[in-house]
Amino acid sequence: MRPSVVFRGGEFVVGVSPFDRSFNLGDGLFETIKVAGGRAVWMEEHLQRLYGSAKYAGIACPLGKRDVSDACGDFIAKEKISEGWLRLTLSRGEAKTGRFSEVPEAGVLAIIGGDAETPASPLRAGFAGWRVNETDPAVSHKTTSRFSSVMAWKAAAGKGLEELVFLNTNGWVAEGIVSNVFWHKGGVLFTPSEKCGMLPGVARAKVMAAAKTLGIRAEVGEYPADALTEADGVFFSNSLWVVRFCGEFCAKTFSEADDGVFPFLRDFMLGLI
Repeated sequence: MRPSVVFRGGEFVVGVSPFDRSFNLGDGLFETIKVAGGRAVWMEEHLQRLYGSAKYAGIACPLGKRDVSDACGDFIAKEKISEGWLRLTLSRGEAKTGRFSEVPEAGVLAIIGGDAETPASPLRAGFAGWRVNETDPAVSHKTTSRFSSVMAWKAAAGKGLEELVFLNTNGWVAEGIVSNVFWHKGGVLFTPSEKCGMLPGVARAKVMAAAKTLGIRAEVGEYPADALTEADGVFFSNSLWVVRFCGEFCAKTFSEADDGVFPFLRDFMLGLI
């Protein structure tokens, strides 16, 4: 069994109850955090997003940000995690039934993690077979209800792909299963806006800041599907990959060696880790 640390109402407890609402209803939030050189990467940004979403959802975190950060540091040290990941899961808490109306008294925070190799090779991607609803409030928060993502991942694996890109109900590009998508055309970098129905990733914000520092023009907006298929290059970002090049999208191939934008962003981003 993988090691874990669980807090309920500010106190350490053993395990998560089967009556927990995150288990029963997907009523929770989570953050996946990269561990590099034995330290959590971008911890402050992850906690800011977690606590912001918790405030929106009305979920009480049993610990303050500093205490969570310290607990993560202790967990990394105890488990001797060098290069890997952490996952923080915040649940609304334990209830006696699975009814929506029953509100738990205290939230539950669980920490898990371990060493793991992060893939860095160019990936193959395409479009998902269904669309995201950009008006759904859940799309802009990292919730524990990930059924659509799991099914998309299974669909991708069945096609020999490692990522799929969702369009929204208007036909605009939204996001990947586990990532934000970027592409460039004529030296200009593009990525969907938040109103397209996507989770604003921590790594996405870092890419946008990196582009500004490097003098790469970047635009955020609403873009049709053919913006990707007609791009000069495509890549994805998330907190574990940081950035990952797309070698093939919908059967169109891209060469990382010949890409005029990605290598500069990748090297700059990896320098931030």
